[in-house]
Amino acid sequence: MTYFAAVRSGVPATNYWLTLGGALSFVVSDSVLAVNKFAFDNTLPYAKVIVMVTYYGAQALTGLAVKSLVDADIAAAKAAAAAAAPEKADAAAAGKKEDKKRK
Repeated sequence: MTYFAAVRSGVPATNYWLTLGGALSFVVSDSVLAVNKFAFDNTLPYAKVIVMVTYYGAQALTGLAVKSLVDADIAAAKAAAAAAAPEKADAAAAGKKEDKKRK
């Protein structure tokens, strides 16, 4: 997950950093969980707190990354619709003129 977050291209910078931060937070969370379980036999101080803070932080960053990407897509769709609107208006006007000529 972290590798793919790091090598993505063609996305807004905000989305890139939010995704990478979320992925790295998941790595920290899982690493602390594993070290506590296998190296310290569940005696690492504050391990549960560290795991939960980094896990929920990763969830929040990943959610914000998705939201920023969706917002960028919505903005692009609105811009494309606005650019196409004059063409549609011209086509509609041309259609009305043809209807008047037929009458």
